[in-house]
Amino acid sequence: QALIAVARAETISEPSYSDSTALDSTSASEDQLGQSAGFTVGDIAFDTNPAIEHWINYFGVTPIGRSTMKIGFERSGSYLEMARAEFRNAGVPEDLVWLAFVESVWNPRALSPAAAGGIWQFIPATATHYGLKVESGNDERADPFKQTRVAAAYLRDLYTIFGDWSLAMAAYNSGEPRVMGAIVKNGNANFWELSERQLLPKETCAYVPKILASIRVASRAEDYGF
Repeated sequence: QALIAVARAETISEPSYSDSTALDSTSASEDQLGQSAGFTVGDIAFDTNPAIEHWINYFGVTPIGRSTMKIGFERSGSYLEMARAEFRNAGVPEDLVWLAFVESVWNPRALSPAAAGGIWQFIPATATHYGLKVESGNDERADPFKQTRVAAAYLRDLYTIFGDWSLAMAAYNSGEPRVMGAIVKNGNANFWELSERQLLPKETCAYVPKILASIRVASRAEDYGF
């Protein structure tokens, strides 16, 4: 089951939250790396809020969410270290590799109705813009290594534009123009404010909390019974 399909099938009633949730990139120390459960390295620090807690509960407690998370843990073993290395080399927080879980549940053969493909779910236009071939019989989006390198570059570029990882993730989902327009309307570059004011698509408002929740659950996998 694709996570995105499960998420769209669920009606989400997001609580109101006006406080900004800090999302900071920090360097993972050797102690953090040694103490990690293997799924995260602790190079992103953030406080939770009701929206994130909603998805933490979904992935950690509900039967469908736990089943999806378990599949994600199992599949990630083939790609996690490679993805971390690519993100690290690009200057992107390594824990953001869990964006791939939300996009495809780490499935390199995933294909969406909008023709987004691969682990990182690039549409053809984005893939070709970053140098991947998208041709019949030669779709490089199916190559986890090549697409991961592009995903790292794309997230780095989005962060360069917005200066904030939450906004970079939002733009990954809905596109740079949509996020930029929402920032202009809001008068402040803060994802949580944009979400509360419903200036971004509902899918995008849930997308960033899903990623942060998956990072939190992955960082405490044993505590959640995985």
